[in-house]
Amino acid sequence: MTFDLRKGCFYKAVVIIASLLCVAYNSYAQQKLPVKEQNEAFVDSVENIFPKPLGLVNDYSNVLTDDQVSFLSDLLENYKKDSSRHVVLVTIDSMEPYQDIVNYGTDLGNFWGVGTKEKNNGILIVFCKPCSQVGIATGKGTELVLTNQICQEVVNKDMLPKFKNNLYYDGLLSGVESLLKQWK
Repeated sequence: MTFDLRKGCFYKAVVIIASLLCVAYNSYAQQKLPVKEQNEAFVDSVENIFPKPLGLVNDYSNVLTDDQVSFLSDLLENYKKDSSRHVVLVTIDSMEPYQDIVNYGTDLGNFWGVGTKEKNNGILIVFCKPCSQVGIATGKGTELVLTNQICQEVVNKDMLPKFKNNLYYDGLLSGVESLLKQWK
């Protein structure tokens, strides 16, 4: 005895189940859209993960004095005016739910819109003192000049030695200056 799969109840059941699976998958896939295209409930949760931008220097950890924030802000603002490139500095107390600071920085930079959309020319330097991590996240356009290797060298040579001596401002300033010199 053989079954003709195109006839009868069995065929109809297979078609219905396949259709339901397609609808269920499509509903699930729509939940994975970029932040701006998702529903408000998800956007609210992202806004709870990421702080609101204060400017080019965002010292949420209070590791910098007001004068240091002002100096760094002026330095980055002048660079932005002269080059149209965006460099943003952020200090944070937590990067939860992230494990990797560069991934956090990349998502934060994308969420804030660091850099221009056309050139994708942004850098976000993020420092988490309690996590003992610092990272440099770059836009795709920036990576053509400041590769991940160059950014890691800036962290290792210019920033970490100063951080180990609790000289956070000196480390951040040294890292910023090194990046600006190399980003021509």
